[in-house]
Amino acid sequence: MNDQTEAQNESNSKQQDAGPGPEAMCPMASMCGGIFKRSSSRFLLMVPGVLLVLIGIAIVIQPQVLVWLAAAVAILLGAVMLVMANLMYRFGAKAKAAGG
Repeated sequence: MNDQTEAQNESNSKQQDAGPGPEAMCPMASMCGGIFKRSSSRFLLMVPGVLLVLIGIAIVIQPQVLVWLAAAVAILLGAVMLVMANLMYRFGAKAKAAGG
């Protein structure tokens, strides 16, 4: 029994000598800790990579896909900018109405 406690104390002192772990240094470690413990997280993290690989293969096979993707991105960014401009206008109107 004493050998086990001595081994545990020795391993604890080695960990303390190494300094704080990454969990202690990262303020978001407690929030992000659960992400890596769930099995579905791995799948969700792989989806964007798989999609990018598939898009790259599609561009190599059919270069016209690149033109369509560029057009889709331009349309999407334009729509997002219009929505943001509308929201900023509404926030400004509410601020003026509140007396600010």
